[in-house]
Amino acid sequence: QPLSSRGLRIEMDTKQAVALTAVSVAAVAVSMCPAARSAFLKLFRKTPAPSGLKMYIPPHFRGEDVAEMHKVIADYSFGQLITTPVGGGAPFATHIPFVLDPARGPRGTLVGHCAKSNPQWRDLEAGQPVLVVFSGPHAYVSPRYYVSEGHVPTWNYVALHVTARPTILRERADTLNLLERLSRKFENSSNPWTLKETPEEKKEMLLNMIVTFDLEIETMDLSVKMSQNKQPADIAGAAAGLRAAGHTEVADMVAQGGFTKKK
Repeated sequence: QPLSSRGLRIEMDTKQAVALTAVSVAAVAVSMCPAARSAFLKLFRKTPAPSGLKMYIPPHFRGEDVAEMHKVIADYSFGQLITTPVGGGAPFATHIPFVLDPARGPRGTLVGHCAKSNPQWRDLEAGQPVLVVFSGPHAYVSPRYYVSEGHVPTWNYVALHVTARPTILRERADTLNLLERLSRKFENSSNPWTLKETPEEKKEMLLNMIVTFDLEIETMDLSVKMSQNKQPADIAGAAAGLRAAGHTEVADMVAQGGFTKKK
């Protein structure tokens, strides 16, 4: 039937009228009940398709060399694994060591593990978007380090953000291989510990308590902020000041303009 409101005439069929009535009833319920409001919003909310998680990087600090990105992972391999829970909610993070297979996949593949009691592995199993953050050397930079005036305090740092596609590894051999690789990488004494020293019974118990996974790298964003936007005299001053403060690694990077020496 025709409806009119303030002189505006609208024609609608029976289905449209029913739909309008349903929405009106829902709107009243939503205004009165928080639970109804939440359910109503979820019903009509559009969930965007996951896109690559990015990091803001000014052009003069952006690293483009894949070999340098892989070096960050190799040298600073204790990363933050960040996912969004399957049912929604706040991001979830776990701090774990990774190993990198640089030739597996177009950009390489990370391999990691977590406790089976950690619910995050369910996010990986469900294929939720994954962000891994690796932090390299960093240090406070005082304006006193510079030769010229007018500077403010800042922070120099190396950071790598990796987005990846997760796959749970269910074979016992995959988990054993990862644990052996981790111990080889981090045992640097003259008498390194090996997994073979663990009694079989205890080893099996521990293997059943962890989950191993692959993360095929999709994107990598590298920020190398090492005073590249300063004048040569101020760069030299920053390097000297950082070295005097005991930040040798950052000082070296400032002096050479990042990972590689300037030509």
